[in-house]
Amino acid sequence: MAYGLVKKAEKDNVEAEPSLKYLKERLRKLQTEKADLLLQAKKLKKVARKRVKNLKKEIKALRKKVKYLRELSGS
Repeated sequence: MAYGLVKKAEKDNVEAEPSLKYLKERLRKLQTEKADLLLQAKKLKKVARKRVKNLKKEIKALRKKVKYLRELSGS
């Protein structure tokens, strides 16, 4: 009687575990998603760097303009 319960528990445990095929496929999908996300992050960083560079140029130009206008107005 106890042997039958152990066998049933072992069988239930094996059936509850994901198959190796499923795990392999899930791993492949996750690795692909990771690679895609890393690529997206790299592209977004590049865009962010360009925006920072452009903002710095705009700020520099605005500072020059403010300085010129102050000199012009005698302040």
